[in-house]
Amino acid sequence: MQTLFPQPKTAAEALRQANILARASYLEEQGYRFVQRTRLNLYGVYKPGNAGPHSDYVVDRTPGHEICTCKGFKNDGDCKHRLFLVIEEEMMKDLAFRCGVEW
Repeated sequence: MQTLFPQPKTAAEALRQANILARASYLEEQGYRFVQRTRLNLYGVYKPGNAGPHSDYVVDRTPGHEICTCKGFKNDGDCKHRLFLVIEEEMMKDLAFRCGVEW
């Protein structure tokens, strides 16, 4: 899977990036919600316990303009929220392929 992380310069940076990617796989199980907004590639991210109308973060998956409004994206160049959506999309494409459905 392609990430937006910069090339790690140290083993510690590589480990941090690997940990972020691993945590991305479990966000839904932890109670995070991802809601598609009115624009195709725009998602609201709701932390566990947030049942209100306002998301905690916003992820834009528009190619070439990908961003998340969380601190992690700003500090690390990518984040678990955006990566979760990438993982989900790859799983849906794989499922569609297995079912013979065009994605």
